[in-house]
Amino acid sequence: MGRPSSVEIVEEFWAAVWKARNPEAIDRFVVDDVVLTTGGVDVVSKDTFKAWVKQFLEKITDFEFESVETFLNGDGSRVASRWRDS
Repeated sequence: MGRPSSVEIVEEFWAAVWKARNPEAIDRFVVDDVVLTTGGVDVVSKDTFKAWVKQFLEKITDFEFESVETFLNGDGSRVASRWRDS
């Protein structure tokens, strides 16, 4: 069994963190020095991202979504994922 593809990792991230509502699972997927931009604001570091996710999930208790598609760019260096509120 080989390594999971980048697409599989992103899909697993959605399932383990967001669908399971488990911010602690972020440790399995995110590097310490991650920078996520959301709403024009940078969320810097894994710990800050985990705190952001926890706050989000506390405020939006009925958050559910469906992954529409996840794919790599031409050279495989980036993954894009589209999803919608279900």
